[in-house]
Amino acid sequence: MVDRLCHLLQIQELNLDNCRATQIEGLTDEFTNLTTLSLINVGLTMLKGFPNLPSLRKVTTDLTVVAVSVAVGMLFERRVAATVNCIN
Repeated sequence: MVDRLCHLLQIQELNLDNCRATQIEGLTDEFTNLTTLSLINVGLTMLKGFPNLPSLRKVTTDLTVVAVSVAVGMLFERRVAATVNCIN
């Protein structure tokens, strides 16, 4: 368990492009140093379960405009200064 947590704490960039899922799974609050997250062509339909990631600064996704506005609102509520790039 300690080794797993130490490994997760070291991850700063995570590319989940083409990993098919309709909602966030497996991404937890343990990724405390994660600064960059890419979710292109994942198929997300909601951001339910999106963890609190205090170091997150850049999110790249192909979410719809409505979903992106929800994501930005969620990041704002958590006081995360992030850049959200929308890929169409």
